[in-house]
Amino acid sequence: MAGPDDSSQCLSGKEMSTPSHEDLLAAVRKEEHPDFGIARIRNTLKEERGWELSEKRVKKAMADLQQDPCSSAHVASGENAPGEESAVSEAPAKLFANCVVEEPSARSYASVTLLENVGQVEGSKAAMFGGEHYDGKKNLFYNQLYLYDLLLNSWSRQNFPEGNTPSARSAHQACICRDSLFVFGGESSSPNGSKFKLYNDLWRLDLSAHSTGKWQKISEDKDAPGPRSGARMTAIEGKIFIYGGMGDDKYFQDLHVFDVDQKKWISRTVQILQKKNNSPTPGPRSGYVMWNDKEDGIFIYGGTRARGRNDTETLEDLWRLDASSYTWERVTDAKGQHPGQRSGLAVTLVGEAKRDAVLFGGVSDQVAPQGSKPTSSFHADFFCFNMDARQWSIPKAERTSQGNPAEEPKPMGRRNAQIVHSKLGQIFMFGGVREEKSENNKEKEVTLDDVWSIPVGLSSEEKDRLALGSWKRLQRGNFSSDAWHDSDSEADSDSDNEN
Repeated sequence: MAGPDDSSQCLSGKEMSTPSHEDLLAAVRKEEHPDFGIARIRNTLKEERGWELSEKRVKKAMADLQQDPCSSAHVASGENAPGEESAVSEAPAKLFANCVVEEPSARSYASVTLLENVGQVEGSKAAMFGGEHYDGKKNLFYNQLYLYDLLLNSWSRQNFPEGNTPSARSAHQACICRDSLFVFGGESSSPNGSKFKLYNDLWRLDLSAHSTGKWQKISEDKDAPGPRSGARMTAIEGKIFIYGGMGDDKYFQDLHVFDVDQKKWISRTVQILQKKNNSPTPGPRSGYVMWNDKEDGIFIYGGTRARGRNDTETLEDLWRLDASSYTWERVTDAKGQHPGQRSGLAVTLVGEAKRDAVLFGGVSDQVAPQGSKPTSSFHADFFCFNMDARQWSIPKAERTSQGNPAEEPKPMGRRNAQIVHSKLGQIFMFGGVREEKSENNKEKEVTLDDVWSIPVGLSSEEKDRLALGSWKRLQRGNFSSDAWHDSDSEADSDSDNEN
């Protein structure tokens, strides 16, 4: 598949005679197969990439792929050519030095944030924080931070000093700003749901060379947003933007801004400017998607809001915020087919300029006869929005493997998945939620914990902007074995230690 973001092209293999160890790891991981020996991998890399590699070096790369992801062994220089420098230097031990090789248990409404070219974080990684798991009877919330190595397909859980970490939560938001990971808001409850709490705290984990390796809670002030979950946030040029969300049976439509350099909320100033500029508003909503154009604009699409006293409606409108004047504009001139009414979509930016937003999945409600409950459709499709042309397009599928396309594995439809686009030329997708019928023919919420990847490439065509390869399931997950409790009786008593 051609395109500047193609996974084989971005490794620039055919132009290299002595690849770095990091590029070699990526290539070996791509070619690894239980039936492939060292000789076959060497021959494949020679034919496809023009690499003359010794048996010792390929063997070393294969061994490093099995190494503990917490150690620095898998990013060591290996058998470098004379004069070749190590591809990745060892990070200071104070950041992510204390970790455990461990996969996260099944959880939904966690945040997954891409860590590439961020501070002292090396390679291509994603940070998963928090989340919850519901089995029909108990709700458990988490506050662990996991790192997923996109290159090695491996997880590690990070350990932090007790007493100064964000509390267990879900439906919070996270983003990167000024070489730091920020986490805001969210919700939690006791296991049986009798106690419920919303958060409006802001936490920072410094990832720079000066990091202490500890979470820092930002002091609250009167301009901070009220407690909420289901909001969305993003960062542009040292400022974090938060919009909407819900709490206490209310949907919000307020915009809040945190100035990272000044270390304070400037929400009151923002709202004064909005009023002065007579800015329209997207209205109250939760569960929408938000992304920025890496310059001065922020887009939001879809989501859910209240309709009447006991009903909700799913939205399909697109808005843009001018991040300098804080003025909203409804985008009515966008061309092409958009996703329609959806909430719980996932979004990531692709391309070197990051001017193309890729939306995935989500849920839409089908209209039902009066007095009947609407049915939900869970999606696993992609839409692409080019911000320069304001053009929607449905990605073109380009097969990258042999065989019957109908037999190739594909993820099931879901909402609230998390996706990230890596410099490896692929989109990685994590988990999500869907609803199915239980054994007693009641609705049950299925928490997905699978991991998938799919190669992507961009073209210069506005209407056929994005091309997709074939899905690859990296981790199957354990959701199929989760026990579900159709219980009409009282849930078990709360435990203060379950989080």
